[in-house]
Amino acid sequence: MQNDEINKILEKIKSLTAGYTGDDKPLNRLDWLKSLISAYQKYFPARVIEKIKIDPTAKNIEGERRIITVLFADLSGFTALSETMDAEDIAKIINVRR
Repeated sequence: MQNDEINKILEKIKSLTAGYTGDDKPLNRLDWLKSLISAYQKYFPARVIEKIKIDPTAKNIEGERRIITVLFADLSGFTALSETMDAEDIAKIINVRR
């Protein structure tokens, strides 16, 4: 690989990791980008993550229209209980999987 090609690759890595503030080494920047994508995987569907991997600098990820059903439920006594507890303890209760 020639120096021009290497420099282009290094510049692309820098542009993809523009928000990175750590040690300015390409491998560190790529590790940071991988950790961001890994964190996003907890919150976004796989198809959105794939779009982010293709172009991490994209400002928009297209949405899609769907007809959906939404259920809102009120748990009896939950408001009264939540007023007496810390937010972290409430989150633990909500996040229990059975």
